[in-house]
Amino acid sequence: MIVTFKRPLIPALVAFIIAMLILSMPNTACAESDTTLGDANGDGAVTITDYTLVRLDILGLKSLASAYRVAADVNSDGSITITDYTLIRLHILGLKSISSGGGLPLSGRVIGIDAGHQLHGNYDLEPMAPGSSTMKAKVSSGTQGRFTRVPEYVVNLEVALKLKEKLEALGAVVIMTRETHDVDISNAERAMMMNNTPVDCWIRIHANGNDNPAVYGMCMLVPAAGCMNTSDASVVTQSVSLGQTLLNSAASAAGAKNNGLQVRDDQTGFCWSSVPVCTIEMGYMTNETEDNLLVTGAYQDKIAEGLALGFITYFTD
Repeated sequence: MIVTFKRPLIPALVAFIIAMLILSMPNTACAESDTTLGDANGDGAVTITDYTLVRLDILGLKSLASAYRVAADVNSDGSITITDYTLIRLHILGLKSISSGGGLPLSGRVIGIDAGHQLHGNYDLEPMAPGSSTMKAKVSSGTQGRFTRVPEYVVNLEVALKLKEKLEALGAVVIMTRETHDVDISNAERAMMMNNTPVDCWIRIHANGNDNPAVYGMCMLVPAAGCMNTSDASVVTQSVSLGQTLLNSAASAAGAKNNGLQVRDDQTGFCWSSVPVCTIEMGYMTNETEDNLLVTGAYQDKIAEGLALGFITYFTD
């Protein structure tokens, strides 16, 4: 059977075909004209929408249109990363302009990371503070998952290495106390390592335990006034500010219960430190839910990402 069309249909059909051909063509004109750094949706302005789109792209939840990927690559390193959406966020907040290509937000900062514990504990004693008569074990091997049986020292290092990668991508120089499990470094030695660099600040990464498996949540330990290895009282103040900022950011990113700050004067790592320091307790390995979360790469990434953003906030406030 032969199908014929009335003449009025021909122009409409031709127009439809042309329109489809145009839509299927690469949007090169848009890609070339979209030169506003950070404008990930091409609307001519850098807003929270752009920050959200870049974040979703990084998380693999929604890909950016190819026409706008160059604009989203704020630091022009050829890829879209945490650095780019951080720079967009800082630009929106008025903390750092990206009009000339931005710049890494942690450039010039030296940050220390101590992955708590180690493969084998060392229960020889050392002074809790310089010149103190109070003696404590040099370092323990930490707790382990009540349900997963994964040792704490393993989780601590996994998060520490993820955080190191993120901080370096943001421009920081990172000093690690350890990058393997089979070491023998006391808590006092870890603090002295940071003092001698010296770092701008450092974080001690730990996970918690409790006899009650129902207890859960994230908290931050901070030094009490007068307990640190310095006569400069502002170092304690800075430590508290650092701890609060990092805790709020990490708990928010991970969706964890925020149990707040705990002020401590019995931590060897605090008492030997002369630079700002805090200890994150990422969650309870004695709680079934948190134990199962803490051993997963996805949850560790959330914690590391939250801490990285927290460091940016700390240094820009």
